Amino acid sequence: MRKPVIALSTHIFGNRPLELEDFIMLKDFGVEAIELWCMDPQLDVKEQSEISKIKDWLEKNDIKCASAHAPFYVDFNRQSFQWLSLSSTNPKAREICIELTKRSIHTAKELGAGVVVIHGIGEREGTLDSWEKIFANSLYALADAVEHYKIELAIENIITPYSRAYMIRNFIKRFDRNSVGICVDIGHAFIEDTPTNALAQADGYLFEVHIADNLGSEDDHLIPREGKINWEPVWEKLKDLSELRVATFEIMPPDISGGDRRKLVEKRLGKVAVALQEAAERIL
Repeated sequence: MRKPVIALSTHIFGNRPLELEDFIMLKDFGVEAIELWCMDPQLDVKEQSEISKIKDWLEKNDIKCASAHAPFYVDFNRQSFQWLSLSSTNPKAREICIELTKRSIHTAKELGAGVVVIHGIGEREGTLDSWEKIFANSLYALADAVEHYKIELAIENIITPYSRAYMIRNFIKRFDRNSVGICVDIGHAFIEDTPTNALAQADGYLFEVHIADNLGSEDDHLIPREGKINWEPVWEKLKDLSELRVATFEIMPPDISGGDRRKLVEKRLGKVAVALQEAAERIL
């Protein structure tokens, strides 16, 4: 039975370019693995020099890149902000999303990660069948890159009507590719259903989980036990899922307005480190 890697998403560093100092802090707080947030401005996956820089920082601090999160928006800080979706009916927007996902797959391979997380169907109107056909076509367009780099894709249950865990499972059964599985976001599942139901629905196909707490109505990305999720049954369920590759803590960055950014991030990382240790004790 494989043991999952316990990781922390670099999302905790916010919407700014990653720095060497960030990886030094991760090392100082005992973080051994990350999920790389492949989004501008944290990282431009189109730039090989940026990928090489991240690889060097990981190696220098003995940190593993366990997975990567493919972009679902164009640079967060641009005025022309744009969401991206692999099921979009806009051919140009979908092509951008496919290309950035391909580059994320390349990035994952360069950094030694085995899983790339992609968002499920984000559209809210129309029929599930119509969206799944578009989504499947996008995955076929990614197939060569996935097979060439030997990367697994994990489709995440996002908070939209056509992206529940059981819908993703049924889609994967029909898609019939061993390289495609599920990423259950525990916080998303808590808002729409229950985490244990989502995990049960994903059983047999679960490649990754995103771990974050919330208050039940918004995707707050809190540290476990800061919100309303009952984590005991979640830990118990995760312990029994043999196909799970990565368990990633996806925590919101601290509010640094008017404060010392490094000190505030360090304070947050200190709390995250305690939660990472608890997760390791409960599910490994």
